[in-house]
Amino acid sequence: MTARLEVDQPVQNTIYSTIAILSISAIAIFPMIFFKAYTSGDGIFHIRWQLLYSQYFWQGNLDPRWMADMNQGFGSPSYFFYMPMGQWAASLFEPLLPGIAHAGDRIALSMGASLFVGGLGMFHWLSNVTRMRQAALVGVIIYIIAPYHLFVDLYYRMALAEAWGMAFLPWVLAGIKQISIDRTRPLPLIIGSAGLLLSHVPSAMIGAVAASGYAIILLFEKPSVSLAISYVFSASISFLISSFHTITAIQFKYINKSVLFAGRQEPWNWLLGKHAWPDTGMQKVVLALFVGDGTVILILGAIAYRCAGDGRLRRYVMAGWALILASMIIQTPAMAWFWRLQTPLSMIQFPWRTMMLEALALALIGACALAALSKMPGFKIYFTAIATVAIAVVACIDLSLAAYRVKQEKPLSTRSYASIIARLDDDNAYRQGPYEMLSTRFGSRRALTQSGNGQIVIDQWQPRRIALHSNLAKADVITLRQFHFTGWQVSIDGGSAQPAIPGILAAYNAPEGAHRVIAFMPANGFEKMGDLMSIIGVLLAFTWNIKLILSRNKHDKPRKQRI
Repeated sequence: MTARLEVDQPVQNTIYSTIAILSISAIAIFPMIFFKAYTSGDGIFHIRWQLLYSQYFWQGNLDPRWMADMNQGFGSPSYFFYMPMGQWAASLFEPLLPGIAHAGDRIALSMGASLFVGGLGMFHWLSNVTRMRQAALVGVIIYIIAPYHLFVDLYYRMALAEAWGMAFLPWVLAGIKQISIDRTRPLPLIIGSAGLLLSHVPSAMIGAVAASGYAIILLFEKPSVSLAISYVFSASISFLISSFHTITAIQFKYINKSVLFAGRQEPWNWLLGKHAWPDTGMQKVVLALFVGDGTVILILGAIAYRCAGDGRLRRYVMAGWALILASMIIQTPAMAWFWRLQTPLSMIQFPWRTMMLEALALALIGACALAALSKMPGFKIYFTAIATVAIAVVACIDLSLAAYRVKQEKPLSTRSYASIIARLDDDNAYRQGPYEMLSTRFGSRRALTQSGNGQIVIDQWQPRRIALHSNLAKADVITLRQFHFTGWQVSIDGGSAQPAIPGILAAYNAPEGAHRVIAFMPANGFEKMGDLMSIIGVLLAFTWNIKLILSRNKHDKPRKQRI
């Protein structure tokens, strides 16, 4: 007898399912740690950022945005714009794996944690969709090892932020389904949406399209104004909660936009067609995944559609087919006009990022196919056979590509790893000036006078805050080894703060004599607005959920008395 669930009843994660998801995540990430295969794609930058991020984090700066020691000590605004979730997770492993030598391992463990978090969210969603734990668990395994998810994001590109985006996307879908079952439980949707926004903005944009479509489908099934209001209110609260970081991330006034959104990065350079992509290796991978994953989705979908006894599973199969079809169509040259419209979706840079929807479709249709088999005689045999074959085929596509990549990225020697972290150079988009040329002027010094005379003693050097003593024979200009960015302010001997001299570097007019100076980069208007919005979002979420809990308890009490 198969364990079945009541219609539209939320499923509680069992300890066995959690252990299984944790085990699959650990197996999936093991080659990355064992072979030190975390320098592909953006891995080098994530390792360099982690070296500083974890240091600042454990010094009490829970949301470090200014990487003061990047770019030969001149600073970088990378985490004003890059979302923090992946680095937060990696920093939590610092006590277990401390120091420079384990920065790459911490990034790898952050990747593994993203698989586990995404697996739990997928289990919660698919359990409510299929009403069958076994089918949901197989769907989770397929999602974790989906080639775009595991191979492309983790082993090929080391896309830490996108990996965490794919971790929270299932929670968004689970939250949407949960509210349709019980309007008094919006927390999964709020947390999932906020987590998605704090993980990766392009993933959030793609996820918003998929989630909106899903919510509309559920509203068609159960038309309800209150349900629609719950969806909109939950999404709005999520945006408010994440605003302390997303508000600074979506304004690009102070970075090189041409590096992020022009030239090589323009979406129409990455459309499927006859022309070669800037990265021909990625082009071959995308084509292979469309053929491989598309075939698996088509076969599993046909099984699910044929065996489903009700229209509900068939609708989910059709939704899965629609996801992969949309991902394919939007990457064709025929859609170049859409990408040239410069809509918010154009900011995802690469159209193939929509293949995260293919990973969702693969898991969804796989779980639906297995759930549909439950009504057939000899169910256990069919279930075991198809689940095994589906997982094996996906794993063969995935692990063969991963093995090839690991072979290319030979295990790092101590020397080669040291060469990666010896120069903490940042991505071109976040470089604020010619720091290599400036470095020759400064040498090993962190501050210098225009005349070259006088004495400067650095007392404290922290991100966005520097304390020093200066002793000058005459007034001079002191320049700090930090880019100006949004602007620094200077307080001399406890006096009122004055703006630093505008320029590439932070500099100020220093009076003669001995003085104590505090230089700091104050929060800009976007940061202040984002912080305020986040406080409002947290208060709204807390108040609304308390109200719903009290309402639920009040509603349940008379029913318990009748029982």
